[in-house]
Amino acid sequence: MNIKWISSLGMAIAMTSVVFAGPNDVWLNEFHYDSPGADTGEFIEIAVGSSVTLSDITVTMYNGNGGSRYADLNATALTMGQTQGGMTLWWLILAPNSLQNGAPDGIAIDIAGTVVQFLSYEGAFVAVDGPAMGMMSTDIGVWETNTSGLLHSLGLEGTGSSYSDFTWTTFPVGSAGQINYMQTIVADTGPVVHYVYQKGFAFSPPKLDVHIGDKVIWIWTSGAHTVTQGSDCASEGAFDATLDIANPKFIWDVPANIPTLVKYFCMPHCNFGMLGVINVLDGVEPDADGDGWADNVDNCVNIPNPGQEDCDGDGIGDVCDPDTVDCNNNGIPDACDTFADCNVNGIPDVCDLADGTLTDANGNGYPDECELPTVNVQLQELRIDQPGADVDEYIELRGEGNLSLNGLTYIVIGDGSAGSGVIESITDLSGLSLINGTLLLAKDAVTLGVATDAIVSFSFENSDNVTHALVMHFYGYNQQDLDTNDDGVLDIVPWTSVVDGVQIIETVGTGDFTYPLVDDMIGPTVDGFVPAHLYRYTAACGNFAMGTYDPNDVNATDTPGTENPACPNPCPSDIDGDGIVGVSDILSLIAGWGGNDPTQDLDGDGTVGVSDLLIIIAAWGPC
Repeated sequence: MNIKWISSLGMAIAMTSVVFAGPNDVWLNEFHYDSPGADTGEFIEIAVGSSVTLSDITVTMYNGNGGSRYADLNATALTMGQTQGGMTLWWLILAPNSLQNGAPDGIAIDIAGTVVQFLSYEGAFVAVDGPAMGMMSTDIGVWETNTSGLLHSLGLEGTGSSYSDFTWTTFPVGSAGQINYMQTIVADTGPVVHYVYQKGFAFSPPKLDVHIGDKVIWIWTSGAHTVTQGSDCASEGAFDATLDIANPKFIWDVPANIPTLVKYFCMPHCNFGMLGVINVLDGVEPDADGDGWADNVDNCVNIPNPGQEDCDGDGIGDVCDPDTVDCNNNGIPDACDTFADCNVNGIPDVCDLADGTLTDANGNGYPDECELPTVNVQLQELRIDQPGADVDEYIELRGEGNLSLNGLTYIVIGDGSAGSGVIESITDLSGLSLINGTLLLAKDAVTLGVATDAIVSFSFENSDNVTHALVMHFYGYNQQDLDTNDDGVLDIVPWTSVVDGVQIIETVGTGDFTYPLVDDMIGPTVDGFVPAHLYRYTAACGNFAMGTYDPNDVNATDTPGTENPACPNPCPSDIDGDGIVGVSDILSLIAGWGGNDPTQDLDGDGTVGVSDLLIIIAAWGPC
């Protein structure tokens, strides 16, 4: 045990009879007792820790024949040797024949009368007197004989910080005062022990600096006292112990998660100023509101706020900041909230509507004062996926002339942690206008080789079922859950009207819901994926079709900035388009015979010929 003595001048002397040392503080390390002829060169060596006062140590030799002691040796008679790992070797060459030769005989070591070791050689026995009286010795298991060399010894080998870490062995040559051969003493990493003495009506010392895992031992000297953790003479419960003649010491192991400041007092004598303070250097600061933030760093000490939200950055948490205004009561201060504010007065529209600043006569949830006419545009083309990085995502809108898009927002409804119906993407189109009836929006200035009309930031989900929509006067927010009970019906509709859109499907009947803001629905692809490219046919049919996954595929139908493919011909054999497959169509075919006009090459083999004629004959009659 690594012991740190703490006392005022004079107290160490007064308390030398109080001993808390053990085999880890003092042990027999090496000795020599037998050799040929006269037993010359006998010696004894002990290892002593810094916690023990040398004068308190007595080495007693015992005769195993009867168990009586035959010699005592105070450690102050020894010579200091080598120090290693916090243990110092003390040794003495004895007069010839000072140590008896067994069998058995023994050696006891005591500190101020308390035996910490009673070892024997060539057998075990019970001591009948002296400090080890009544104790059974422990045989070390090795011995010497009269044939052992003059320099022979018995000693400990191994590596460790306490006696139990080593084993006894024989050495052909002793090493009195030096660390034994094959022995390494390492520093004890055990807890530090701090001593506090009761001295009259005071604790000495009154203040300690400790670490978690240390031990604090209070020592009684007189009177009747307590060691009670608390402040203002009131117990707080960490410890409360009696300190008197029947209980002369109290030991407290400094626990983990203890506050950095621990105050204590003596209950009967608190008003006399019998107080103490322990500073736990690696302790934890108190947490009055239990939110996981210590009071010295908590921005709201008495109100729990584990997130430490402080939207205005003034060092005071939102939940206790007197400057906080949250008129819509959503738990986010208005100064940091994202909300609809059509009149740009810094106040949520719902609050302006509630106090009459704004009105909503038509009850559509949007202030009349800010409502704009519906923008009549159509979603014409859309790419949401491609091989590799999605660098060519784009949206193309069509409408009349240079129509303003003020009030129009492009949103995507998909999934989130709350389930289906979560806003995934918001693109506000206010401030933009069509350019000669069209507008191409993309991430970069050029997409698929075409100059972009407006650069916008969006990232579309390209798996699962999603709903893309153009809406007027959107006043929701990103990640808002519009389908709170996940039943496929929107519970919240933060817009005034839907202009256009499409439901894009990856899995039919399973996965996340899509929402019929518009009737158009497309997907999945023939191989079971969400469509990567969507476009509307031109002319009257106007419905959506699926393009290719790769925009660079030879069959790709991406046409950003130009006309989309025309509606497919439902009657390809009607070459002249009169609604009837007949003679005129055969004549048209003959006129193109041998060529590759796709309107006449009905089978797509690259040549207008017999096979195409047979197709016309097979389709003869009205379309």
